Amino acid sequence: MNIRHMFYALSALFLFSAGKSFASSSALQRNAQVDPLDAAQELPLEINAENGIVCEREKNICTASGNVVASHGDHVLNCDTLIAYFREGKDRKTELWQVEAKGNVVIHSTKAHHVAYAQHGLYTLDDERALLTGRNLKLEVDDLTVTAKDALEYSKSKNIAFAKGEAVAVKENRLIKGETLKAYFAPNQQGKHDIQRIEAFKNVLISTDTEVATGDYGDYLKDKEFATLEGNVKITRQDGQIEGQYAEVKLDKGISKVLNQSPVSSTRSRKSNQRVHVLILPRQKKAA
Repeated sequence: MNIRHMFYALSALFLFSAGKSFASSSALQRNAQVDPLDAAQELPLEINAENGIVCEREKNICTASGNVVASHGDHVLNCDTLIAYFREGKDRKTELWQVEAKGNVVIHSTKAHHVAYAQHGLYTLDDERALLTGRNLKLEVDDLTVTAKDALEYSKSKNIAFAKGEAVAVKENRLIKGETLKAYFAPNQQGKHDIQRIEAFKNVLISTDTEVATGDYGDYLKDKEFATLEGNVKITRQDGQIEGQYAEVKLDKGISKVLNQSPVSSTRSRKSNQRVHVLILPRQKKAA
């Protein structure tokens, strides 16, 4: 096992943060089979570990341990231990297939407010999948903050991310909550990948300064500040409450529309003889 493989291995976790991957670059793929160090030269990598770096040929792993700080391009990774896993690939050549970060994992960008916090991180090159787990899971992307109890997961090949376990997304005064949140990424006007849409599943709650909406399923379009809810929908405002099976909410204008079923065929809002129910509260009289 050549220690130069370690330098190439550590950059994999950074590429998760940057929305890139080794498989997306044919040049990097070619370099990976020839000389891992050459691939790293395109994106310089600096690694500091208090306890050093150890490569074990028999186990096919390289380990950096002790307050690890690794810088790759515009991204910095901090963790207690970083492990690169190798295997025999085509033509019996050694290839990297997985990178693991353990303990106090923080990945951040030096040019934008993109930060991820976890206790454990795992990146698998075969399916371009990154998984963050452990206590105090949090992802901050510009003005959007996402937290979860079970896991944060990102798939580069599909451009989607999941927050699992009482997941919450907050942007300014807007909050979206569900047992699972599914975020879709797409290029913005600057050509950078950004969250465009968030789906929420089970025990869904969407709130603003003026209202709280709940349902079985939610769909939020970030740029349009528009959300729909389906299944057992309830919208509560200071002056009353509306119940139905489908709702459209314009979050920036505080305008809501509730129907007895979705205008598009959906099993979530299909209930027989279901009516929209409205409860209007009387104005409270001012004390004399």
